[in-house]
Amino acid sequence: MISYPISSKILESFANSDLQNFAYKSGLIKQHPFAYSKFSSTTVALLKVVDSWKMAIDKGLKSVSVFLDLRKAFDVIRHDVLLTKLQSHGVKESELRWFNSYLSERVCRL
Repeated sequence: MISYPISSKILESFANSDLQNFAYKSGLIKQHPFAYSKFSSTTVALLKVVDSWKMAIDKGLKSVSVFLDLRKAFDVIRHDVLLTKLQSHGVKESELRWFNSYLSERVCRL
């Protein structure tokens, strides 16, 4: 297992917080973001889905659900595309360089 210094984890936490604030203010995160989002969780998502199922059943409607496992999403996303998207949404050049450095030769291992 690769171990990263605690300072790296602290920096990641600050970057995550700043990026989330930016995404909320610029409208990039929509109404119901559940994972990796402030004041939300997968439990909240599950409660919302179950509630919608109950409402559909009460109205005599049918429900269809699709569940995706995105654990490998980090490994398959093209980082150059991600950086281009960040830039198109207003992330500045110095921050883009930081993200590029952060993403370089990095993979997620679960």
